[in-house]
Amino acid sequence: MSGGMYCTQCEAEGFRHITYYPDRPDVMSVFTVRIEGDMPVLLSNGNPTNSGEAWAEWHDPWPKPAYLFALVAGDLRNYPGQFKTMSGRDVELNLWVRPGDEGKCAFGMEALKKSMTAGNEREAKRTSGISDDVNADPNSDGYSQQAWQNKANEANKKSELTKGIAGVTTSIAKSAAEAN
Repeated sequence: MSGGMYCTQCEAEGFRHITYYPDRPDVMSVFTVRIEGDMPVLLSNGNPTNSGEAWAEWHDPWPKPAYLFALVAGDLRNYPGQFKTMSGRDVELNLWVRPGDEGKCAFGMEALKKSMTAGNEREAKRTSGISDDVNADPNSDGYSQQAWQNKANEANKKSELTKGIAGVTTSIAKSAAEAN
C-alpha cells in the first residue's frame, strides 16, 4: 500500500510473494490478469480485455520476466493523449495520476510521444511496436514505473539506439510528471 493505492513492487524478487513462479530473468511469460477490488481504477501490464463492477482483466502480449509484472489499484485520474504511428494507426495514451495532479502531465505526455516518434518512427524508420489500444502508465509518488517502462523498451528491443531513447525519454517524462 502506498498513499492509499495498492502497488506491486516486484523487482527483484517480489513476484514470488504474490504467487509461485520461477522468478528469474530468463523465465519469460505472457501475463493475463484478473484484478478484483473496491478501488475505482484497476491497472496492470498490457491491454484491458474486460471489466465490470469491482474487477478488471488485462492481457500483456509481451513476454517478460516476473519482476516486471505491475499492478496498481487506486483512486486515479487519467490524462489522455493520442499518437498516430507511421502506418496511420491511432494509439490511445493514458497517464494515470492522483486526483489534482492532472495539470502536471502535459510535459510527460509530450515527452512520451516524442520518445515514441524518436524511438521508432524517425531513427529506426519503422512503425511503433505498441500492440495496445491503450497505454496505461501510472505515475504516483512512491511507485516505481520500471515495469511500465519496459513495454516501451520491449517494443523497441530490435534497436539498441531506440531502446535507449525510449527508456530515457520515458523516464524523463515520468520524473517530470512526478516532480511537478
